[in-house]
Amino acid sequence: MRAVGCPRSGGRALRAPLSFAFCFLLAIQASGVPETPTATPTPTGTLTPIPTNTYTPTKTPTHTKTPTPPTPTRTPTPTPRQWTFRVPQDFATIQAAIDAATHYDKIVVSPGLYKENIRYEGKRLWIESENPRDWNIVKSTVIDGDLRGSVVTLDGTEAGDAPDGNTATRLWGFDIRNGSAENGGGINGNGAEAWIGWCIIHDNYAAIRGGGVANVSNVHVCHIYANSAAEYGGGVYACHRRLSVCLIVANSANVGGGCYSMAAIGRTTVTRNMANSRAGGVFNCNQLDGSILWNNFAPGPGRDLYTFGTTAFANCVGDLQGGFLFFYYPWWGGDPYFRDPDNGDFHLRPDSPLIDWNPAIWGAIVDLDNNPVPVYRPELGYIFPPGIQDLGCYEYQPPGDVRLDYTVNHLDLFDLALHWGEERAEMEGALRADVDKSGTVDAADLLILIEALSK
Repeated sequence: MRAVGCPRSGGRALRAPLSFAFCFLLAIQASGVPETPTATPTPTGTLTPIPTNTYTPTKTPTHTKTPTPPTPTRTPTPTPRQWTFRVPQDFATIQAAIDAATHYDKIVVSPGLYKENIRYEGKRLWIESENPRDWNIVKSTVIDGDLRGSVVTLDGTEAGDAPDGNTATRLWGFDIRNGSAENGGGINGNGAEAWIGWCIIHDNYAAIRGGGVANVSNVHVCHIYANSAAEYGGGVYACHRRLSVCLIVANSANVGGGCYSMAAIGRTTVTRNMANSRAGGVFNCNQLDGSILWNNFAPGPGRDLYTFGTTAFANCVGDLQGGFLFFYYPWWGGDPYFRDPDNGDFHLRPDSPLIDWNPAIWGAIVDLDNNPVPVYRPELGYIFPPGIQDLGCYEYQPPGDVRLDYTVNHLDLFDLALHWGEERAEMEGALRADVDKSGTVDAADLLILIEALSK
């Protein structure tokens, strides 16, 4: 989203930076100087016994099953009990935890290198890293297939929702690498109804279909790169519900270097993939919305998109060929203006024509950086936050947008004051207030914000 500065008028424009600096000092004074907290004894009369089934973050010291912490929205399961297994605290390997689990159990995996080829065995399980939405945790929680088959295999019978209404089968927050199989080198879903999310899927190979992922229902918020298939779908083959908010780059196949036979693709960037015959980017997709298909390569037709029939809503596609295309909303066929594609940075530049391009009717709620994006709320008659989404997997954030509300104003200045002097690692707010990503919220961040407010 584009920045919206504070209003100016006439001769007061040149004095705006000083006014903002004065406001900042007032905000610092109002927020108070942080002092070293002193320990205050907790009144013993206010303590209440902790129920035995209350969740505690302390890791279980023995290899015993730990009850899953209840949440206010979950409903009782039809099974006698629901467990959380921790790897390696409870079981040395992920597969050992799967073998011990039953439907609706959860397996939480600590950071580490796990050389395994895991199978869900038809069980409806949640398998996730300790914090799937933290890319640093994802990068350090690795399942390495060691070229001995698919890294992750589902039987295809995993389907349906859990009793709480969520998808019953999930794989969240892993680096999945070095798989080699006939189909689905990284993940072979065998048609399962499962949600693959917040994963980095790379350097996998399939002898026929789906170097990275094959035959699964949903793939969301994933980096999929450097996978290959001898025939179809170097990155993804046959996602039969929806793939969204993914970066699909540098994959290869004979047909469909990036993707092959997709039900729907949304808010995704597909670039620099290669096919030996046709469709370097995507081969056949029923619905395409809010996406960028650009600078893919194939010697045959449809370098970026080859389709037998696509309904398209607000996209950027360079070269396309094939059957009927039904266009709705704007369509852009030119350069999307990536920030630094030669060095793997596919964020949009401030001058990209694709900012504020997507009406967000079928949009996402976060981008690939886990930043919130504007969401269309038809029941309320408006888009919230105000504005519309950009195209591709990254939402443009104006410099100085500390609050991530797609505008730069005095509220960002106040938020920066609240986190003055904090280290980035201390809390999420400080991460946003550290505008220049130096590691500390300091004067350099204030100067960037004052410059943005002065425009």
